[in-house]
Amino acid sequence: IEDEQTALMYRVSEPGLYVYSVNSGSAAQQAGLKSGDRIISINGVEVDNKTDFQKELKNHSVGETITLKIQRGTNTLDLQVTLQESGRQLGQGQSTQNQNNYDLGDLFR
Repeated sequence: IEDEQTALMYRVSEPGLYVYSVNSGSAAQQAGLKSGDRIISINGVEVDNKTDFQKELKNHSVGETITLKIQRGTNTLDLQVTLQESGRQLGQGQSTQNQNNYDLGDLFR
């Protein structure tokens, strides 16, 4: 959510990167992420949007545990997420040999 008007439309207090949904059994669910959480940072590096998030995520590898600082309502929490390999199929623009074969959608699957 990139601007105040869009934030109002989605009934959130401010622009930022929000979790839309979390799939059962995913790394995100295991870490405790919930729909509506706003992601503030990865390992202390602030992220404001999907591009920032993906850029920072590429600095980490499958199997590595990262710390996500999130806002849930009025609370700020640090959650530990162990990155998992992408569930994507071949032919969607990523090589299976890429050690960073995951993205925002995959993290929240």
